[in-house]
Amino acid sequence: MIDSDTESTVIVAAQSIEDDRVQHFYDPDRWVGKAIAQRLGQHDVIAWDIYMFYSVGSVWRLRPPMPIAWAHQMGDQWPEHYRWEDELVKELNQIVGQLK
Repeated sequence: MIDSDTESTVIVAAQSIEDDRVQHFYDPDRWVGKAIAQRLGQHDVIAWDIYMFYSVGSVWRLRPPMPIAWAHQMGDQWPEHYRWEDELVKELNQIVGQLK
């Protein structure tokens, strides 16, 4: 989403999360962000800095599944889900606590 995002910087960033349930990929055309935004009801937006939680067994097919909970740092989009800094951390911890 920023000019410094390249395939090589993404490879380095992906190494910061080592979990078999996480898949990393490089999407220079932002297809995933567009698909997520569309699934959440915004058709002229690219979703990024967004944290989504899915039910067990959710599968991404032609379009992403609807998350059961989510929050983002995108500003004006989806104001009811917008959180920043400490409020974002608090919201994410609350979601994780509810899902456990």
